[in-house]
Amino acid sequence: MPPTQRPRLPIEEGKLVLATNAIRIDPKLSVSRAATLYDTPRSILYRRVAGARLKAIANILKRKLLPIEE
Repeated sequence: MPPTQRPRLPIEEGKLVLATNAIRIDPKLSVSRAATLYDTPRSILYRRVAGARLKAIANILKRKLLPIEE
């Protein structure tokens, strides 16, 4: 049985957003340094900077019907 992932807290998501914005604003800032500064997991931050979406948003986009159409 695969391990279950705990849902991210809004505070953790906020830190990830701040870190990705800081990386986009300052090209000299590395992902590792931003992860340390904002106290976020480096692996998740790498994926976010590379363009990975939040799981909640990605799952919504996989659905055939939009919430308005239901």
